[in-house]
Amino acid sequence: MTRSSHRSVSYRLRVTVLFVCAAIFAGCSGGGSGNSPSPHVTPTPSGATPTPAPSSHASPTATPSGPVVTPSPGPPASALPTAAYVAGNLTLSSTAGEIDIFPKGSVGTVTPTRLTSTDLAILGGMVAVAPNGTVVGTGGCPPCTYTLVEFAASAIGLNATPTAVINYPGHPNPSPLVAPGALAFDKNGYLYAIQTAQSVPSEPASIFIINPGGSGSLAGQYQTIAGSSTMLNSVNPTGLAVDASGNIYAALTTSLGTPYIAVFPPGVYGNVAPSRVISGSNTGFKIPGQIGVSAGGTLYVFDTQSEEVYVFAPGANGNVLPAAEFQSPQLPYTSPMAVDASGNVYAFDLNLSGPQSMIVFDVGASGFVAPAFSVGLPAYLSGNSDTPSAIAVAPP
Repeated sequence: MTRSSHRSVSYRLRVTVLFVCAAIFAGCSGGGSGNSPSPHVTPTPSGATPTPAPSSHASPTATPSGPVVTPSPGPPASALPTAAYVAGNLTLSSTAGEIDIFPKGSVGTVTPTRLTSTDLAILGGMVAVAPNGTVVGTGGCPPCTYTLVEFAASAIGLNATPTAVINYPGHPNPSPLVAPGALAFDKNGYLYAIQTAQSVPSEPASIFIINPGGSGSLAGQYQTIAGSSTMLNSVNPTGLAVDASGNIYAALTTSLGTPYIAVFPPGVYGNVAPSRVISGSNTGFKIPGQIGVSAGGTLYVFDTQSEEVYVFAPGANGNVLPAAEFQSPQLPYTSPMAVDASGNVYAFDLNLSGPQSMIVFDVGASGFVAPAFSVGLPAYLSGNSDTPSAIAVAPP
């Protein structure tokens, strides 16, 4: 299959996912609030003033910072640097969502440990892993009973029982979290969820900061970053990450197509402005998707239009050039992405005409490169409709 037909098939799959999700959420109403202070954060009423980007980002073109070379094989396959948790896009006839766990050291084609549950999303699910190994995934809808589902580190196998659930707004005791998108944990076990329920006008985009073990209606168990100063209004949030210092990174695109990364400092909530905004023609951003950050604060942004990963130095701000960028013929725009603490980049070769695999790019990848190595996916994760929808890596 050619790359153009690959994109066409992937595009049709993506559109199907979007229409299914929109139909699901449009039929559900918004819920209440339980937003009392958490000991984790300190209110910052005014916030910091973001560095504005110039108005030239209608047609961003970044200057390549690494050599452009012919793809060549990476080093001999070693092993998966850390455990990887993959949310599967299962067929619509499935009654249970699943998370597949590839252990550290995996090589070759691996049959992962399967965590399945009727409470997990069967389509477009997200996943995150806490420092203690707790796994959180997007709740199944229909029947729209939960928005997020938590499993203990040992809860593996078929039809696992959740240890905690966060209610959907249609629940008798609803939570205000309508449609969680990207998820991330910080080093203290607080869960960050970006609210993407643009089909529900009463719930604008926001970032939820949920206490460890938060469940049910979330009353008294969360805070939010939301309001006119946050730069989260009227945007499409696509990615979320938290670094080792607690800085929060959100990838956003406006209705006018203006992309940017908003960075919020640790310990803030409410109507606060970002402390940094990465945007402008030099960044190369077109449609930033999933993002990740290393322990040292290096930011990785996978742009789904250019099919490139842009790498920014710690503290990057404003209209800056990437410190590096890389692309690969094995890295399609539909691929989920994750970054481990060392800066290894995990994605998927979603070749619809042949075997699919998890691919890993080493720290320092630059230019036009092949992955350092790959881990083959089992047959049930390699079909046209059973492709991965999200990936998370175990914390250090």
